[in-house]
Amino acid sequence: MVDSQRYLATSDGYRLAPPIQLPENTQDLLVSPDGQVTAIVSGSSEHQTVGKVVLACFNNPSALQREGDYYLPTSRSGDPIPHVPGSAGAGVIKFGFLERE
Repeated sequence: MVDSQRYLATSDGYRLAPPIQLPENTQDLLVSPDGQVTAIVSGSSEHQTVGKVVLACFNNPSALQREGDYYLPTSRSGDPIPHVPGSAGAGVIKFGFLERE
């Protein structure tokens, strides 16, 4: 979702890290499988790059701690390792889809 200050956020209102803020008057938004975020603003017909979604991978993902709909790192999972979507074993972004277990 987009929060009140035009930042991309989870459905619970948590902003993505790193944060991605959309320009004022954004008319259209696309996220490519590799995480590239582009927007069309009113008065333009072309998408402009506004940010990139980064995915976090863990050395031991089975040791993540579930908190509601989220998973938190633990000492056994290790620290998050940022990856470009689609690289080094990280998944890809599917824009407009909701992930389910």
